[in-house]
Amino acid sequence: MMKFHNPWTIRTPRGWSCLFVPPLNRPNEVVEVLSGVVDTDVYVSPINFPFVAVAPDGVHTLPKGAPLMQVIPFAREDEGIDGVIRAESEQDAAESERVYRNTLAGDGWYRRMSRSGR
Repeated sequence: MMKFHNPWTIRTPRGWSCLFVPPLNRPNEVVEVLSGVVDTDVYVSPINFPFVAVAPDGVHTLPKGAPLMQVIPFAREDEGIDGVIRAESEQDAAESERVYRNTLAGDGWYRRMSRSGR
């Protein structure tokens, strides 16, 4: 496995970790950097980024300053999330269909609904 060596450390407050992902919506045709979570509140050394080459054989150069990794800090919670797996109810299906149809209308419905807190 190959890794990009990162000279920086990332430190977060106690109880926080970081999700490392390739830059969102920025496809890279040369390498695919692998995603991962690091508990950056306790691991305070440089984090190197594993990657795989995806370009055809040959010599490739990444432009200086090309983004390689996006860092998303998040708070870990000791409490588990109580999830429920169940079949979709008729009410759920009707709500999903209503949202879908309103989104297709293209009249800004989604923005209005998300701003109103609904």
